[in-house]
Amino acid sequence: MSVAVLMVPFILVASMLVVQYGLAMYARQVLAGATQDGAALAALDGSSTGDGLSTTDQLVAGSGGHLITNYSSSASTTRTTITIVAQAEVVRLLPLFPSITIRSASSASLEQFRVAGP
Repeated sequence: MSVAVLMVPFILVASMLVVQYGLAMYARQVLAGATQDGAALAALDGSSTGDGLSTTDQLVAGSGGHLITNYSSSASTTRTTITIVAQAEVVRLLPLFPSITIRSASSASLEQFRVAGP
């Protein structure tokens, strides 16, 4: 009986750690997919960096917004590529667990129209 009393709290905390890790992996996948879609949209001819950022923000809010806090996103462009970066912290199941910060960055080549020469 006394072994069960000692083991049950340990097993419960270990189970909660596994669930916390699963939430972090899911939130990471949500950020990765959102940044990829945002970068792909922003790279299209006629789209802007703001279009890509707003798509990223909408996808994160719709798919995993309840699992993250302190969310931020940013974009940078060069002459040929656009990169969208998103960062957030995963919600903690118990206050004793450490904070998990996730980050995702995706790049896409800018769509360009080139006139064929003679």
